[in-house]
Amino acid sequence: MKRTHIAAIVALAAAALATVASCARTEPEDMDALEKLAFDAWMAKYHDEAVEQPDGGIYVEFVADGDQSVESSRDTTVWLTLDYTATDIAGNVFATRDSTVALRQRTYTPATHYNPDLMFVGEGNYGMVEGQYFALRNDLVKPDGSTMKMSAGSHVKLYIPSYLAYGSHGFSDKQGYGGQFALGGGKIIIEDLKVREVIPEPAKREERLVVERAAEWGMAETDSLAYFMYVDSVSNFAQRAGLAELYPNLAWNKKTQLLTADSTATIRFVGKFLDGFIFDTNVESVREKFYYRRAGENYKPEEKTLTAFSFKPSADEGKAIPAFGKVIPKLRRGLWYRVLFTSVYGYAATGLSARALQEQAYYDAYSSYMFNAMYYDNMYGGRYGSGGYYDDYYGGYGGYNPYMNQSLSSGADEEEQIVTEIQPFTPLIFEIYIEP
Repeated sequence: MKRTHIAAIVALAAAALATVASCARTEPEDMDALEKLAFDAWMAKYHDEAVEQPDGGIYVEFVADGDQSVESSRDTTVWLTLDYTATDIAGNVFATRDSTVALRQRTYTPATHYNPDLMFVGEGNYGMVEGQYFALRNDLVKPDGSTMKMSAGSHVKLYIPSYLAYGSHGFSDKQGYGGQFALGGGKIIIEDLKVREVIPEPAKREERLVVERAAEWGMAETDSLAYFMYVDSVSNFAQRAGLAELYPNLAWNKKTQLLTADSTATIRFVGKFLDGFIFDTNVESVREKFYYRRAGENYKPEEKTLTAFSFKPSADEGKAIPAFGKVIPKLRRGLWYRVLFTSVYGYAATGLSARALQEQAYYDAYSSYMFNAMYYDNMYGGRYGSGGYYDDYYGGYGGYNPYMNQSLSSGADEEEQIVTEIQPFTPLIFEIYIEP
């Protein structure tokens, strides 16, 4: 695939060179320069509506300006929520955040939460292809010579040469965000990119979301168990929500045994995002009613029995996310609870992805550098000082619990396991039942 593509580039470049007499004797030796000549010739022939960006090496087609009066992706060190679908020049999708695109190309997975990607955009590029990073960090020149900054609501189509995209190694992702094929090396990419939200302070944003959801539960901000952690102490929440049929073994005796930090709890749980998407569970009836329904008729569920989760707060700190150690000693056996909390008690500023599982050592080191040095020190370190609640984002918990969040896997080999991605700074809801 790579050789075929390079041959096509050489042919296009030769044609471009033939039209410019001054270039006839100065054929570039550098492959990037050669690809650039071919790329420019291809753009001029097929996409002359797109504008080449000065010093950027990419072309941009403008669909919507977005709100130019508010913060943009280049105003400060911010996070963005991005929707995108990326293809090669033949229109083959290799990455998307759109469930309708995934369904159309038959790569949809029910374990994938198709929502915008939350990405850090700082002074340095940490994880984006260069062409995308350039578009988000610079004023973009429009056809009439005016400029536009990428902000909330902005929608563009980017045309990016391979040396500013995935280079000679290409791209492959077996998760639901991956496309119907792997992108080969040396490929031009086309990315349909939309900025949904510009977020200067993601931690403060999720705190606000948690407080608002707690209010919907009828709880005041002062009703929290800990900073931005709420436990619904009314054990009949399932009945109020009309979900009692999911829990045939509900117990309503509030005088049952109160757990302590030294108690070993046998736990059934349902993990949800704030929009109700179930990302993990070890309750069979929940998995069947919600997860398989998302999968459709052609889905073949994994053949395994979901077991209860055994946890002792004083001894099993690394066995679960911090929320469990914090909340279990406050619960009683035989009751259902729902717990709402910020990512301090969950997957913090690193989030969780299948790639993190496969490359844990690298991911831990990368996350520590990126968020401690580039984000925490610059923003929260100076503003809130060290110690306490905010340090938990960066120094308290960075690992991944190998038990949780695997219940909804596709049943594939471990290397290809489909794990529901949890974005950085994502508040979570866990419904928890402590077996008698």
